[in-house]
Amino acid sequence: MAEDSLEFRVLGPLDVRRGGRSVAPAGVRRRSLLAMLLLEAGQLVPVERLIDGIWGYQPPSTAIGLVHTYVSLWRRVLGEGASPDEPERLVREGHGYRLIVRAQELDVATARELTDLGRTALSARDNVRAAALLTDALGQWRGAPLADLAGEPFHSSAVHGLLDLRRTVLLDWATALVNCGRGHEAVEPLTSALDGDPLQEELAEALVRTLCHVGRPSEALDVLDRTRTALADALGVDPGERLRALHLQVLRQDPALTAPADSRVDVPLPLASDSFVGREAAMADLAKLLHSHRLVTLTGPGGSGKTRLAVELAADQRDSFGGAVRFVDASPITEAGALPARVVSALGARVPGGQTAWQVLVSATADHPHLLILDNCEQIAGAANLVTELLTLSPQLRFLVTSREPLHARGEQRYPVGGLALHTPGPQGPQDVTEGAAAYPPAVRLFVDRSAAIDPGLTYAGNDLEDIAEICRRLDGLPLAIELAAGWAGLLPPRQLLVALNETLDVLTTADGGRPARQRTLRATMDWSYSLLDEPTQRVFRGLSVLRGGFTARIAAAVLDEPLNGLLLVLRSLRDKGLLDLDTRVGSDAERRYRLLMTVREYAQERLVAQNEQSEALARHADFFVSLADTGGRQLGGPGQTAAADRLGAHHDDIAAGLRWMATNADADRALDVAASLWRSWHLRSHLDEGRRFVQELVDIAGPRAATRSRARTDLCLGNLTYWQTRYEQALEYYTRAAAHFRELDDAAGLAEATYDQGFALHLVGRTAEGQACLEEARERYRSLKDAVGEANAVAGLAFGLCNLGHLDEAAELAEDSLTVLREQADSFSIANTVGLLGMVRRAQDDLERAEPLLREALTTHAAANHSTGVVWMLRGFAALALARNEPRRALRLAAAADVLDPDQQGGFITGVTEPDVLTAARRLLPAAEVQRLWKAGHSISMDEAVREALSDDQPAHSGPRRDQTLL
Repeated sequence: MAEDSLEFRVLGPLDVRRGGRSVAPAGVRRRSLLAMLLLEAGQLVPVERLIDGIWGYQPPSTAIGLVHTYVSLWRRVLGEGASPDEPERLVREGHGYRLIVRAQELDVATARELTDLGRTALSARDNVRAAALLTDALGQWRGAPLADLAGEPFHSSAVHGLLDLRRTVLLDWATALVNCGRGHEAVEPLTSALDGDPLQEELAEALVRTLCHVGRPSEALDVLDRTRTALADALGVDPGERLRALHLQVLRQDPALTAPADSRVDVPLPLASDSFVGREAAMADLAKLLHSHRLVTLTGPGGSGKTRLAVELAADQRDSFGGAVRFVDASPITEAGALPARVVSALGARVPGGQTAWQVLVSATADHPHLLILDNCEQIAGAANLVTELLTLSPQLRFLVTSREPLHARGEQRYPVGGLALHTPGPQGPQDVTEGAAAYPPAVRLFVDRSAAIDPGLTYAGNDLEDIAEICRRLDGLPLAIELAAGWAGLLPPRQLLVALNETLDVLTTADGGRPARQRTLRATMDWSYSLLDEPTQRVFRGLSVLRGGFTARIAAAVLDEPLNGLLLVLRSLRDKGLLDLDTRVGSDAERRYRLLMTVREYAQERLVAQNEQSEALARHADFFVSLADTGGRQLGGPGQTAAADRLGAHHDDIAAGLRWMATNADADRALDVAASLWRSWHLRSHLDEGRRFVQELVDIAGPRAATRSRARTDLCLGNLTYWQTRYEQALEYYTRAAAHFRELDDAAGLAEATYDQGFALHLVGRTAEGQACLEEARERYRSLKDAVGEANAVAGLAFGLCNLGHLDEAAELAEDSLTVLREQADSFSIANTVGLLGMVRRAQDDLERAEPLLREALTTHAAANHSTGVVWMLRGFAALALARNEPRRALRLAAAADVLDPDQQGGFITGVTEPDVLTAARRLLPAAEVQRLWKAGHSISMDEAVREALSDDQPAHSGPRRDQTLL
């Protein structure tokens, strides 16, 4: 070694040597300055960074001067003994300093060069040379990097890369020794390294593989146990998927762990310890997609089971790829540039010196079929370009990607993964969960399976299973949420668990360290998704939480006060990320509808509250939906009735929430008036009890604040709802009170309506004369108001009264007069009801030829508009018609269908002469056993089937079991 040669050492205590003799001065701060310059040798280091690294956040006022002093000292040290023609080593440029160091003078540069050479030899399978070179590389370390400067401000971040370098060299060196049959030499250094850093799973894996290779599997198990304990004690987590899979390999004495030298490491798929439930159809679909597309992306919200589905599919398809199936956990990566190295590691390959991870990856996948699972890719910027390019260069490669949003790569085939099915499809529709294990919906099966794994003694009765089904619906069928909920089954019965879920998301947590941290609570899963959104998208996401049901982009723009064009882009982003779902219903304006899953919406609400945005958001929401309801309520009484009812039904939950908020926090009278106008929507959709309870709730909220007019309108509304529930005495009380209010207010229109309604109620409580008098009064009041539709309805009411009195000819004449006006101006329900009334009168007159087309028109209109009470009334009309034609069997089935479909709603018109007692008549005509059979058969058919049978010219065959019918 030349007497004037310099050596700089950072792989141990800082040292500077000239001619083999240390010349570094003492002093922590001056040594820190040189260390920082050495770690960025050849690079310009600003004075500000030197000050920060030496003194941290509280430098002295003389810091700049001290830096110059330290620089001067090092210039003297480095210049002493140097030849006269040697250029200055430490130079100033602008506001910083640069240290000139030759590669052979710096120990870390030598270590890197030897490492690259060793990796090249290892890649070429020259294991002896690789072991020698990597041994020399490790020899450059004299201890912990810059150990004498530990604790200084710059130290921790500065030496991180050096520690990583040594660990990488150690792992490569151990691989070379194992391949040379000298694995026993690597055991002690690996053990020492793991003792110094017991949380390093990569070191633990290398030591375990080395121990197994040299025939010491029991010690390998001890290492795995110590690592598991260290991770649990320090971090509260279990080992990662690779180490858990390796543990199973050791326990199973997998021959691959004692494979001969030069064998490629097989990175196994993550092994699941529990059953795979409810994705049979998805597995079949994806198997086809995977063979017809080279890039398949499973998208969906956090907790939907994308990773598990991908792993199960890959395991099932392993043979199709010659076993070359690899799993890559991409969750720690944020930039696509880091992905090739991670994939190379999963392939069991190494990156030799002189090559990049990308080059190794292309080479490894170019000539053989491979299936790569890229898991959790939603946060990786630029992943689409990388995947597309690799598919182009490696024609036999296929990707199965999981991500909360698509990659948007060319040729990508997306497969949305949603919640598990909440119903079990059978030949006659959804089956009840209480019918036995085979009938459990997939979501319920998952809950039962996971709870049984926790407590094998758990059993469930029918009511429990219904509560479990409701829990699964409450959690949108999301597998993660269901599994977390099932973890409480041993402590809380299903009913109590359901109550707890309605109160907080915090129930959905687990102590299972086998899950990634972001999946140990549902809240953590949501936090992960939320953190990936930019601020404008987060704001919209929070604002959408006030929307209870499905919504269009225009509605969201109005409620959130956002411009539509910009909002469309945000909605698309939220949809791509699995935070926004497409609503299966379509709005009346045929726009695409969206919805937030219930669990996602509750999380967004929490964020809304945390940002103090809830009050303003709810006020905008209430104003929009109360206005929408006000408009719809006015349209319910005219030709646009059906469309208005559909529109109101589509936004039912949001309208109810808006009215509640307004009644509580703003304008109670407006809320009551609008709610009162909606009674027809509840009536037409057979939601009478729900409507009555809701309006009464608003009345209770308003209390004495309600104005007289609002009380009158709500009394009229409550009277109508109870009337159509056949509670005629109670309805009459509401109508009488409403009439008194309207008289007090001198409200002629309100009084006409209340008097009209009183007339029907009086008829149906047996006070026929008073009823006719009220209807006559109502006709005169409507006439004076020039309300032709109101007057025509009153005339139809008089026809109804005359029919009940037996004056059929007069009743028919008035009904026809009424229809002349109603067909031109009225709503479909009023027209159909009056047509039906006329049909009933004609049937009572034994004029069956004229009765049938009228009943057919009325039933067709009611069915098309989904007027359930009208349908039930007309079914009874057709039953009476069949009885008059001496078709008792047909009459009995239709009467039974009407009875079971709506047993408490007589349609208001159905009494006395308009409807004979079909059941009593049939008992006189048919054997008792046949009557019972036909009545039971009629009870088993749906509303649609009953309508088809009534309108059919032929007597239909017996229908199958009844399917539940939901009337919206």
